[in-house]
Amino acid sequence: MVDNETGGYFFISTLTGPQILKLMDLKWIKSLPDRLGLKDLKEIGINNVPLDMNRIPDEIRKLIHPTWL
Repeated sequence: MVDNETGGYFFISTLTGPQILKLMDLKWIKSLPDRLGLKDLKEIGINNVPLDMNRIPDEIRKLIHPTWL
């Protein structure tokens, strides 16, 4: 995935919550807890901390970054 601000590449696992929200549709992000069976986005690190890819099932991970896997 290309970072439009720097032109560099990064992995979704290094992104913070605000960066993810910039890259993805807000409604889709808000639906993640239901899709993952979690209470809220804080459980997977959307709240200003790095996203923990180990907590996300493969099928959701592919939706987040289909070309990375």
